Amino acid sequence: DSEFAGKVVQWLPHGKAWRIVRFDALRKLVLPKFFANLRQPNNNETTGSIDTFLKYLSSWGFEEVTDGPDVGAYTNVLFRRGLRRLCSEMKFKPWGK
Repeated sequence: DSEFAGKVVQWLPHGKAWRIVRFDALRKLVLPKFFANLRQPNNNETTGSIDTFLKYLSSWGFEEVTDGPDVGAYTNVLFRRGLRRLCSEMKFKPWGK
């Protein structure tokens, strides 16, 4: 539900997963605006790191779909299209814990 919906990331039709459709735009537009704190050590660039962002997704319980028609998408049982209230139940688990 933002200016980037469908252009950079998009929900899959069933609403249970989403995928990145433009990694270049994610890196240049979305990460600096919404995830400016996600920088890899010694990275002086003004854009965020895709790898760091993907680790961050994992810490919030997202999993990459690895088979079937949704391969490459990301899913989380508490992140569903139209069910924002579920997000309040998500818990952050720091990396390596």
